[in-house]
Amino acid sequence: MKKAFAKLFALVIALVSAWVIFTPFDLPPIPFFFIDEAIALVLLTKSLAYLGIDIAQFMPFLKSRKQSKDPAASGSFGPKPTAKDPIIDV
Repeated sequence: MKKAFAKLFALVIALVSAWVIFTPFDLPPIPFFFIDEAIALVLLTKSLAYLGIDIAQFMPFLKSRKQSKDPAASGSFGPKPTAKDPIIDV
């Protein structure tokens, strides 16, 4: 029952946020005073991801949680903190 309610709630959030994003006119301020397009986009991507539809892969400005195994690609420089070789700073 809780899972069905959570999926229904995610579906309602996805529909409302899609409506906010794709309306060509400004929305009335009373029920939508805190939702702008950026918040609606985040709500849409998160609720659709909960429902099993991943649209974040089509948006290059959203970071993916997938991390590569290559340590050079992660952007960290220098030895790892668990390195067994001594570090000599001069």
